[in-house]
Amino acid sequence: MKADPIYGITVPTNEGLAVPEGGGWRIVGERNGLASDAVATAIRDREGSMWIGMRGTGVDRWVGEGEWENWTKPDGLTADVLWGMAKDPQGRLWLGTSQNVSMVDPSRGLVKIWGTGGQTKRDRVLTVEADRTGRIWVGGASGGLARLDPKTSAIQRFGEAQGIHIDNVRRLLLDSADTLWVMGVGGVYRSSNVLRDPVSFKKQIIPSEAPGQTYANAALDDDGCIWITSSQGLYRNGGGRWFQYGERDGLKSLSVGAIAISNGTVWVSYRSPIGISMISHPHERWSVTDLSTSTGLPTNMIYALGSKGGSVWAGTDSGVLRFQGADWKRFSQVDGMVWDDCDTNGILAEEAGVWIATSRGLSHFTPRPARTGRDLRAPFLKYIGLDKMAGAGDELTLPWASRNFSIAWDSVNYRDEPNVRYEFRLN
Repeated sequence: MKADPIYGITVPTNEGLAVPEGGGWRIVGERNGLASDAVATAIRDREGSMWIGMRGTGVDRWVGEGEWENWTKPDGLTADVLWGMAKDPQGRLWLGTSQNVSMVDPSRGLVKIWGTGGQTKRDRVLTVEADRTGRIWVGGASGGLARLDPKTSAIQRFGEAQGIHIDNVRRLLLDSADTLWVMGVGGVYRSSNVLRDPVSFKKQIIPSEAPGQTYANAALDDDGCIWITSSQGLYRNGGGRWFQYGERDGLKSLSVGAIAISNGTVWVSYRSPIGISMISHPHERWSVTDLSTSTGLPTNMIYALGSKGGSVWAGTDSGVLRFQGADWKRFSQVDGMVWDDCDTNGILAEEAGVWIATSRGLSHFTPRPARTGRDLRAPFLKYIGLDKMAGAGDELTLPWASRNFSIAWDSVNYRDEPNVRYEFRLN
């Protein structure tokens, strides 16, 4: 065992590395990504990275320690393919999966499986929402809408008797009036107050609605308007009126997918890989800015969007993106994320970080402050032509005849390695 500045002590065992957590121990082993459970030693370097040595299988660096937490099926989830998420008043996270609903309680380290009954039992649960009483609303790819009461495990299904005629539910959203918006294939419905039983639903009359039209996602703005994406464009409802927006208004396609609203700006992505549209001043001087790989977006395939505290998060086919200020930053498996392929409705943004649903498990990311130059080890120069090494502060002299040469940089910095940048000058 070794003393550690973060955990106090670490203990190598044949079941993994044991570190204190709460009143017990957390075991970090193969299911967390180590090459083997048989840990022989562990040491923390000057940057704060933990290196773990195993018996006969080499050395691993604990990627994402302190920033990333991951959950998969071996941790208790019903499945690794995850979709929509919601937090209940107790701070528990509810997840729609490819096989039912899972609940993660981060404060207790508890994972629990809940059945929804009926047709959705073995089908995809695409969206979940938690009301103020702690009851969980569930929408499935088939089987329609259901409500789960975790206190009693009772499940109530909603259908024609309650005024709702929808089998494939794509998105659920609770507004400030405690009414539930239900969106999917064939319509948009709004409920009565969900805190008062019996709950009933009313179909919304959408302008220019096509037969079988799909409503994919929704978000609320600061003015109390709801924005809904669909296969026939973008809709806004405010003051009891519906407004429709399409290609003539600057959208790149009618088939709009994910949506997020941050500081009055509406962000939307598309069902096809064509990037993001950023709509500024949506209530006044409508202005659309297109974002794609040609403008610096790391990928054009965006499955989910979310926003909180001035940050916009995007779940993609190659990791999660964060927009804060003026630039995008990508995080992926090399940073500690469980898997790079994100899923629909798979972003739940919070002030301190973000929850990410992927096709191979759940990730929770709490970003640390960005590294500064004072925190980095100095690089060294390598002149490949002469196979000569020079320290970062040394002078490197080249023969006059060496008109063509190559210079390579290297450094012993492992934490946040893909994002470490150096500036240099040739005199």
